Amino acid sequence: MTYSDIDYVKLKLSYTKSGNDAYITKLIEKAYSYINMRLRKYITVPLAGHDDQDTIIEIEAKLAAGWFRMEKLEEEEDENKWGQRQVKEARAMLGEFIDTHFTGQEAEFDDLTGHQYSDSSWEQDVYTNPEDQ
Repeated sequence: MTYSDIDYVKLKLSYTKSGNDAYITKLIEKAYSYINMRLRKYITVPLAGHDDQDTIIEIEAKLAAGWFRMEKLEEEEDENKWGQRQVKEARAMLGEFIDTHFTGQEAEFDDLTGHQYSDSSWEQDVYTNPEDQ
């Protein structure tokens, strides 16, 4: 059981071929495990019936789609970059979800990226300040 499904991930990818369905399914399962690993500190997983379940579905689909773009479409530089961005966005969304629903921290708006970030440890995984480079 996963939060998302292959049809939704393929929609995110604008991908209609069925030759990689088994691989995409494995990526969805990988995303499901990643999400549950992060959530289990705060709530019983798998998450079911939560008010914001659609956000978790979106996060899982973005992770799987991003990983697919990075791994299977790596020879196309634009696809690889788009995949990296999707994974970063999904991780940021998950961190924000955790902050909002479980840690009680308010997220700060980042004018540079348009994302919300807080002082949580997940921020270091998903955001690099261009001034630090």
